[in-house]
Amino acid sequence: MKKKILSFALALTMCLGLLPGTAFADESNLPDWYFLIAIFKNVDADGIDNDGVKQHAKYSMTQDEVNVARESAKQFEEYMNQLGVMRTHVDIVEVEAVVTELEESKDGSYIGAKQAEPLLKSKVDLDKYDHVTCVASLDINTGYGGITGNVFENGTGHSCLNYVNKEYCLSRWAPGVYPWPPAYHVHEFLHFMELMNQKWDKEFGLHNIMEKFYERVNGEYEECYTDIILNCAKGTDGTGVFPAVWQYPPHMRRAMREWTVLPESTSIRDWTFQSCTALTRLAIPASVTSIGYAAFWGTNVTDIYYGGTEDQWKAIQIGEFNDPLTKANIHYNSVGIPATASPTNDKLTVDGAAANPRVYKIDGSNYFKIRDVAALLNRSEKQFAVGYDGTKNAVTATTGQGYDKQSGDLAGAATGGNQSADPSNDAIYVDGQKIEAEVYKINGSNYFKLRDLGKALNFYVGWSAERGMYIETDKPYSE
Repeated sequence: MKKKILSFALALTMCLGLLPGTAFADESNLPDWYFLIAIFKNVDADGIDNDGVKQHAKYSMTQDEVNVARESAKQFEEYMNQLGVMRTHVDIVEVEAVVTELEESKDGSYIGAKQAEPLLKSKVDLDKYDHVTCVASLDINTGYGGITGNVFENGTGHSCLNYVNKEYCLSRWAPGVYPWPPAYHVHEFLHFMELMNQKWDKEFGLHNIMEKFYERVNGEYEECYTDIILNCAKGTDGTGVFPAVWQYPPHMRRAMREWTVLPESTSIRDWTFQSCTALTRLAIPASVTSIGYAAFWGTNVTDIYYGGTEDQWKAIQIGEFNDPLTKANIHYNSVGIPATASPTNDKLTVDGAAANPRVYKIDGSNYFKIRDVAALLNRSEKQFAVGYDGTKNAVTATTGQGYDKQSGDLAGAATGGNQSADPSNDAIYVDGQKIEAEVYKINGSNYFKLRDLGKALNFYVGWSAERGMYIETDKPYSE
């Protein structure tokens, strides 16, 4: 079935009432999400049906059923790729090993993550994937077509589809019979996204949105699913998947060393950082009042940068099984996770003359004290005075005025090795206008990117392999 899907930009325009000229996320830089469709061809296990009656499932899938699974997986990949929120990669694996144990639910038995994991480990690297759908024919009538259970130990999402048997599969699931073949894949994946939303302290209710605010079209909820994915669902049960969720799929979360909790968050939910084994440093705002059960289970957190006081931290309700958190170093009244500032001897010239400011490199960029730059530009046409406005917590720069050099200015290359660079709350005002700039505080002084200062104060900043960094005061700033 060929479908016409809106581009991400156009869909957001329609959902949000934006004009076509509104800026959208760079579609060429979408995050990669990796899906595994695992077809379990053989089952021989005790289970229960949708009435809770014990049954023994013994069945081998036919090639017709395998073909249905492959086609629906293909259409799921096509649908997700057309929405513009991710680059979707779907792998399919056929598992010959016999499933001998099933998980139970109120709607009947299914292949859970616990049963699937040992059978998949010899076939695939589960750490590669963000979501796994187990497809099987259990030859048991269950109350679900698809079900989403507990995640894998590494945090990868898990769902299961039950085709029942060949007769049921071909009469119910086959392309050309079922109105929209990827529907169950999308539906169960969105249940997983409900869990992912909670990691950002956000909520949406898939079934409430479907049943209260949308109608089935040709037997399915494609419009509803699309709106939820694009975060513009109708109604009052949440608007859908929080955009930041797409940027941090599980395989990326597992590799994250640092994390900053959203400033408006009031809680960190149960299992939020489950299996984020690389995580060592975290920034938590003072707005957080509760931390859920096992929120930090499986992490290696050593340092927490907390925005409030020690008394506020002690008032936070912390759930069980958060040993990494309770053993971590807590840094109070922090404005964020400090960066590492490394002393550098990178060359700088001003109007051709060698300069000797104190420079630190942070994440590959050179940062300068604004007073050093003022001293270097003094008596040029780009000179400026530096002050501090305590009422605004702001550094001030006034163009055209001279600068009186201070005793600590132009002290040369730093000694003492790497330093901690804290994100600074201090703003910068140039001639009374607030300027956006990335600022770090190192040993009590504010450090700025040279290009940010050049842009704010309109002096030219250049770089070449021969000259290194250079400033030309007779030229305006340019990118």
